[in-house]
Amino acid sequence: MRKIDLHCHSTASDGLYTPYQLVEAATKAKVSVLSLTDHDTMVNVNQMAQLCKEASIQFIPGIELSCWNGLESIHILGYFKDDAHHKIELQQTLKSFQERRRKRAHLICQRLKEYHQIEINLNDFDLRDGASIGRANLAKMIGDKYNLSKDEIFAHYLGDHSRAFIPSSDMDPKEGIRLLNRAGALAILAHPGELRKTSFSQIFSLDFDGAECYYPNHTPQRTQEFVKACLAKKRFITCGSDDHGIANDQKHGKLGTTSFSQEHLEPFLAYMGVTTP
Repeated sequence: MRKIDLHCHSTASDGLYTPYQLVEAATKAKVSVLSLTDHDTMVNVNQMAQLCKEASIQFIPGIELSCWNGLESIHILGYFKDDAHHKIELQQTLKSFQERRRKRAHLICQRLKEYHQIEINLNDFDLRDGASIGRANLAKMIGDKYNLSKDEIFAHYLGDHSRAFIPSSDMDPKEGIRLLNRAGALAILAHPGELRKTSFSQIFSLDFDGAECYYPNHTPQRTQEFVKACLAKKRFITCGSDDHGIANDQKHGKLGTTSFSQEHLEPFLAYMGVTTP
């Protein structure tokens, strides 16, 4: 069975792989269809498209859009045909996302210093145009300076319950779906099994085009629940590892290792114009 991975991250957000390293890893893993889905940015998409073409990997431009429903973060995977992601409205919105993330990072740093006497320098992150800074980036800086594990950092300093927490986005999921659809993208609910304060049925009642049913941390029972819901509503089914390039990553998977049903993914691949072997 061919290997397909529709969810991974690069150095443009909170991944450790450069586009070159990501394509190199995909080639080694024998991934034949790949999508880059960085958080709230598409700055590395054009380079990824060219590198995948050279490596004979079919590439789908993507993004992971951050939204907030008042209870928790809702992530939406957007998948684009051809160069639809260049639309002006989307690019202007993503630019505002980057500004919000920069301001948020500075505010979190202020809170870390005020409440926990933790000081980090944001100059350690590459704030180039289009890059997207998040809590994972801050956690790495804290870990490097204070010799703390990522789990310790999120448990005590950066978790949703912490005094330093600030949502990465204030965009409502409904608006996130509309934004992606207006830009010509499919809006897919990311890792629904990761929802903690919102039920899957409640959030999926919004007008999503599908769900990421196959995900490393989903149990077989939950996977079938998500698949059944998508089939009943005639929505697309996708799969992804959410690889961040982190060694021994307990939260995410490894590129190309997420199992899935080829039959369930075929409608999505056909819609996106991906050829079958």
